[in-house]
Amino acid sequence: MISTYCIVPLYLCIKLWKNRSEDLFAWTLLATITMVYLTYMYRVGAWAMVPTGYYWRDIVLVALIIVMIKSFFQKKRSLLPGWCNIRNLLALLFVGFVCTTQTMGLYYSYKSAGQVPVGVELDFPLKNGLFYIVQGGNDPLLNHHHEVNAQKYAIDIVQLNPLGLRCNTLHAEELRHYNIFGQTVYSPCNGRIIRLINGHENFAPSVMISDHPAGNYLAIQIDDSDRFVILAHLLKNSFLINENDVVVKGQPLAKVGNSGNTSEPHLHMHVVETLANDLLFDEPGVPMRFNGQFLIRNHVVKR
Repeated sequence: MISTYCIVPLYLCIKLWKNRSEDLFAWTLLATITMVYLTYMYRVGAWAMVPTGYYWRDIVLVALIIVMIKSFFQKKRSLLPGWCNIRNLLALLFVGFVCTTQTMGLYYSYKSAGQVPVGVELDFPLKNGLFYIVQGGNDPLLNHHHEVNAQKYAIDIVQLNPLGLRCNTLHAEELRHYNIFGQTVYSPCNGRIIRLINGHENFAPSVMISDHPAGNYLAIQIDDSDRFVILAHLLKNSFLINENDVVVKGQPLAKVGNSGNTSEPHLHMHVVETLANDLLFDEPGVPMRFNGQFLIRNHVVKR
């Protein structure tokens, strides 16, 4: 992950910055692959999940713009004699393949973002902080839950500190190192608690329990609706409500934990259409909007 988000972008930017060749063909290939790769990563990368933090994303974008402008005006270039050779053609094919696949990924990502049904309007379930969407969107590139029917529009949320880091240490070995661990979860809607699962332990970071994927979780039936909100990976014995309780928007419910099939503390949230089958996997997923916004990866919510 460090290489994808840090080493490769730095290498490409430095190489383009220092490029003083008069070979227009070679410069065009380097500039194209640099621009496409960094634009692709800017859109689909989970930037808060690397040690450099979320704001590294914007630093890389600014660096790309500066390097592209500087390199473009640095030297007059032209096609050199004999540029059309096997080596250059192979390089062109490689760059063309990489750029085509990544450009198509970007196209479908932006296209799918504009094809989201209206869904349901909810309050954001966390307060008093800066929160980052790790997984979210109408596209498997941005949301690894997308292929699961019930979780098609699910979001995973972590909390950032003022430096854009999700942990308060570079090498987080304990749950308390994660900013979101132990944060209060608030009801995103008026409704009734129709399911509450407690009793699953919190495990150390990177210890994932596939037998109980949601860990401790609760399901809220939205008032005057057959739709249900699921909030998962909650802290054992942190629940402030019981099954069948009526809750209102903004009411404290529980705390964020690290129970279930999760590599680190975060809050998982999704909405399903009915209660006929499995709330976690099989029911039809429903898009969620917060203040009218459909949240996707790299969105940041300040509360």
